[in-house]
Amino acid sequence: MKALHRLLAPAIIGTVFVVAPLYALVAQQESEAPCDAKPRAWSWRGNTHSYYRKKHPVLPPVEITPQLHEAAVGFITAARIRKNMLVQPDPFLEQISKSLKSQHPNLNLGFTEEWQKRIKDRLDTDDYDAIWVREYERYFTIEELQQLTDSLAQHHKGNITDVSDALKIKLTTYQEDMLMEINDGVNDWLDKLGCEVGEEIAKEHPEWAPTPTLKSSK
Repeated sequence: MKALHRLLAPAIIGTVFVVAPLYALVAQQESEAPCDAKPRAWSWRGNTHSYYRKKHPVLPPVEITPQLHEAAVGFITAARIRKNMLVQPDPFLEQISKSLKSQHPNLNLGFTEEWQKRIKDRLDTDDYDAIWVREYERYFTIEELQQLTDSLAQHHKGNITDVSDALKIKLTTYQEDMLMEINDGVNDWLDKLGCEVGEEIAKEHPEWAPTPTLKSSK
């Protein structure tokens, strides 16, 4: 159970702060760049990416069956990942808003305030859970996910249960790689969301949003 706690603690206790420290370096980008492309307009991250080197070889691809997907969704739901992320988002949102302003210093205050508000309104989404689900689908079997879900359910009831020794080893082996991959996924999701919100506000309030100060290098 200790291994399970080590894996879940960064997610359940302070998921929102896992992504907070990864601030952007200045990147050059165009305002018309679509939000699916990189670098993105209105980005709070710029053109940064993870430099984390995995400690273990990448696991071979697995077939994501409906049953495996359902098991992963069940575990992430039981872990209350999104609920815990939404408990206290304001400090984190203020930090990424500051990062946005540092990269786009010509933005009107109304833009950044509205940007932060709209980001907050869109955090409660299945897109966030899907990042975690995809990771657990890749690393665990249906049986292992069921073990994790059952153990967590008992923990919520105040009962002390444990998972198999083999699963403990797997958790310990891959937990850091998994959390860093999730971290990258969450950052990218938030950056895309920030781009989409920025484009909306720029169209609605052109007086707030001059052409982004960052231009794409070609």
